[in-house]
Amino acid sequence: MADIKIEMVGRSFMLRATFGAAREIESQIDLTLAECFDLLRVGRLKYFEAAVIILAGCKAAGKDDYELEGIGDQLFQTKIMNRELRAGIAKYILALTYSSEAAKKKFAEEMEPSLESPETANG
Repeated sequence: MADIKIEMVGRSFMLRATFGAAREIESQIDLTLAECFDLLRVGRLKYFEAAVIILAGCKAAGKDDYELEGIGDQLFQTKIMNRELRAGIAKYILALTYSSEAAKKKFAEEMEPSLESPETANG
């Protein structure tokens, strides 16, 4: 199991990659994890979709007291186009879908360039 830490509004959130989290994400937003990654990479992942992803990861890490609205508020305050937040969500999605080495390679090849592009700079 991989754990990915993200920061929102000065708070740390630990996201754990599990089958249950993957199942929850795909069933809640009716997209595959690969589709979520592609949308995030091009700056088109919606706030709701990102909140569902973060909440599923938190719950898999044992934080059952978090709720979608609270995660959504934290996400909105941080802004969905925040470079560090996007990088953390991308790493989490990749941890759900690839082996550790393959995830690192895909992040470096596909996500890092999009984090540097002017269209997807900090929001």
